Amino acid sequence: MKMYLKTIFFAFISVILMMVSITLATTVILNFRPLYYNHINDFVKNSSLNYEQIKENYDALIDYNSFWGSDKLEFPHLPSSANGITHFEEVKTIFLEFQLALIIGVIVLILLIPLYHGLYHSYEYLLAGGIATIFIPFSLAVLIYANFNKIFILFHQIAFNNDYWIFDYRTDPIIKYLPQEFFMLCAIGISVLVFLFGIIMLVLYHKQHRKTKHSLN
Repeated sequence: MKMYLKTIFFAFISVILMMVSITLATTVILNFRPLYYNHINDFVKNSSLNYEQIKENYDALIDYNSFWGSDKLEFPHLPSSANGITHFEEVKTIFLEFQLALIIGVIVLILLIPLYHGLYHSYEYLLAGGIATIFIPFSLAVLIYANFNKIFILFHQIAFNNDYWIFDYRTDPIIKYLPQEFFMLCAIGISVLVFLFGIIMLVLYHKQHRKTKHSLN
């Protein structure tokens, strides 16, 4: 029975580690504005807006999707339709859920990891968490390589219960500055970060495992 409880305990911590890795990577990439800024000049060529105006529109969107953001989205240099605003409200809900999951996950780890060490003096949750976490970006990379457009559409069909995400550039010109290629770049960035977090877990596990073996000898 004790072994059974230990297995459940370390498996739960491993899942939380994986969840924190994914939500942290997603939060970091979506808030890493230079990733977008480096591509603004590509939009300026075929736009009536200059670099600073495009930047301000993007900043308004990212600020809106944070806990401290405004309750109302307004692009300083672009109009928006009612459906477009509704879609961004739904996107904000998803972003906030990710950020909330990250905060809760970190708190759970802070509480449970010391308890686990006190009971079992083991680091196997790092091994399981690292392996599980590394599996996620590999799977995502395969999907992106296979057909990102199909995955992009499928994600929106699952995440949203309407078609407001299908923008008309005439009523919601912001879509011209948020191309699918940029979201693919974000997905790649998230995958790389998640992979690195998984590697860090495995490195920490092997270091602690080696240290434990050395102390026993």
